[in-house]
Amino acid sequence: MAYSTKSKLEHRGSDSGFTLLEMLLVVLILGAVATSLMIVVNDSDDERRYDATKEKYEMILQATTGFQSDATSGFIADMGRLPRDLVELLRTNHPDASDTTLNIEDALDEWKLVGRNDDNSGWVTGLDTNEAEKINIRHGWRGPYLLATGGGIDETDDSTDNPTDYRYRDEWAENFVVDDEADGAPGLTIYSTGKDRTADSGIQENRYERDYPNDKTVPIGLYTLQTSSSPKITFTYSSGANLRLGVLFPGIDLTQTWNSSTTASQIELGLGPSAIAASASEQIITLPSSLFDGRLARDFQLVFYEETGQVSDTLADRVHYISRFPFSIPLQASPSISTRLNEAIPSP
Repeated sequence: MAYSTKSKLEHRGSDSGFTLLEMLLVVLILGAVATSLMIVVNDSDDERRYDATKEKYEMILQATTGFQSDATSGFIADMGRLPRDLVELLRTNHPDASDTTLNIEDALDEWKLVGRNDDNSGWVTGLDTNEAEKINIRHGWRGPYLLATGGGIDETDDSTDNPTDYRYRDEWAENFVVDDEADGAPGLTIYSTGKDRTADSGIQENRYERDYPNDKTVPIGLYTLQTSSSPKITFTYSSGANLRLGVLFPGIDLTQTWNSSTTASQIELGLGPSAIAASASEQIITLPSSLFDGRLARDFQLVFYEETGQVSDTLADRVHYISRFPFSIPLQASPSISTRLNEAIPSP
């Protein structure tokens, strides 16, 4: 009889369900697993956004500077300066077609030969047409340098001179910051504000919320000329008044008034340091490295100006002879640049 009772009790125990404690334990375990999975998924999504933002940053950098190996393309190679903001890399036409003053084509010089007037209808006043036809240096905006990534222009801000452009965002849907004078100092700053969409004011422990990159300042020294070997120019100029050797480069304005009173103004205008007198023998002039160092230009063309003239003369007024072919200085190199002009410089 005792055996029978024990068997019944054992049988009843095997048919009983989970206890409340057991059910709570199962729920806790499942919750922990779900939380772990959510953390993994969120981290994976953040990592994907972070990597895609890094790729877009590199695209902005290349659109701005060109490829570091040659830097023959990109905004700074075309314009001879840094972009002031993201809009200059992107937009062509402003959405308000009636206000063309906000179009990039109207706000920035179009891609054209140095020495052409603003509307590209002819050469600037004073420039000799025969010499102007030799110019091979181009300058101006030929973008867009980046492809739009959606969002369009903020229509609520179109009435201002600088409407917000939402066409190139990071993966957290925030505009990249592009600034040529961050903190009031000349230079180039490019960065994403990260997941929190706020510029860092301190150290962020979460790397996804940090600004990217940590060092926001682009080392422009990598993209400007640094020459240790000055170009040597060989030419023949046998008779005539004194001339001044200089260079044409992207961004030079030939309508500037001639001013050779200081070394700084000479360099700004692309002028050599001293006058050249006629000589029966071949001459070799070494142009100073200071004429090239720090420029965002790569290509140059030789020009001989008349040394004397009116105080009000522009560079265009003084142009006497322009070499037929440009020469280039490779980026981040210190080559020995030698150029020989096979054609004798004519008398003024």
